[in-house]
Amino acid sequence: MHDEPALLRRPATTAVAIAAGVIATALAYPPHRVPGLGLVMLAPIAFVLDGVSPRRAFALAWLYSGAFALWSVRWVIHALVVEYQIAALPAWIFLAIVVFGLAVVPAAAGALYAALRPRLRSAAAPLAFAAIWTLGEWLRGSLLGTPWLLAAQTVTRWPMAIQAADLGGHYAVSFVLLATGAGIGIA
Repeated sequence: MHDEPALLRRPATTAVAIAAGVIATALAYPPHRVPGLGLVMLAPIAFVLDGVSPRRAFALAWLYSGAFALWSVRWVIHALVVEYQIAALPAWIFLAIVVFGLAVVPAAAGALYAALRPRLRSAAAPLAFAAIWTLGEWLRGSLLGTPWLLAAQTVTRWPMAIQAADLGGHYAVSFVLLATGAGIGIA
């Protein structure tokens, strides 16, 4: 078992950090696209995952990912209810099952990061976080066929931020954004 920092043992601190991460992440994506939030949106989740057990990291990353994704893709409810004439409650249940099912991928990334974190130097931790989370984005986007809500999609209107795409596509952009946010959160 990992020895969690005293600040993280406080449920209120974790809840506030998760809520801040969900809100920041939701506001970083369309239609809001708040400039700069793509750089820091994962700082709160990196903060809460740093130093926790893999089991707790899985749960926290799952909750964060599912909550922000459910908010961000709530437009699917309109399609289900209006276009396909499905009752609202079953539509919400269906969407929640799909979203929280897909949230298992970033949850696994969070657990893997938490398992590796004790072996990492402080300077390498943000890079490891970004690499693992980006791998999760690739798995979800390429293998599971849901390339929605990738970190790179938050900066598509910011030409300087998307220059990393020349080196490795949108996953390189995601990596840069996630490393920056993780560095802030872990610091």
